[in-house]
Amino acid sequence: MSKKSGILNSRKFAQNTSIGRFITFSISILIVIICSTLGYMSYISAASTIQSSVSELLLAQAKAHAQSIKMWNEKTATELESCAAKIRVRNMVWEEQKPALLEDKERLGYFNIGVADLNGNVVYIDETQDTVYDEKFFKDALGGKTSLSDPVYKNNQLIIYLATPIKNEGKQVGV
Repeated sequence: MSKKSGILNSRKFAQNTSIGRFITFSISILIVIICSTLGYMSYISAASTIQSSVSELLLAQAKAHAQSIKMWNEKTATELESCAAKIRVRNMVWEEQKPALLEDKERLGYFNIGVADLNGNVVYIDETQDTVYDEKFFKDALGGKTSLSDPVYKNNQLIIYLATPIKNEGKQVGV
């Protein structure tokens, strides 16, 4: 074999090797691009599915909580109306009302309980007094309907005011 043919063979080998490397490199890049594209598409699809599922679950949970709050409101209104229907409360004599209200406070687990006259002057069982004439829940109760306030913070506690009409012989005498 001549020197010239050895050089030609080495060039062919070098060309074949560089073509082989180029093809291998190109296929590798193509595989990386395809895998990256498929991964991105899978991520987008999964994110959309998860977001949809979470939205549906949150909506279902919100509806369940709303139903629970509605039932609590109805139960609480019924309890409060039964307190107001007691003879000892309807007669609007504080000395008779206070023991009845104290029993109801303990039985129902209320923070405090009191009676308001038609002018919105409230006396609570702990003998504190307040004026609620301008409050919506009081005005609703004056209108003949049991009402709950929006939750408010008072003395670092979350409080909901409840009000129901107190009627004696068909006439509203207090709240």
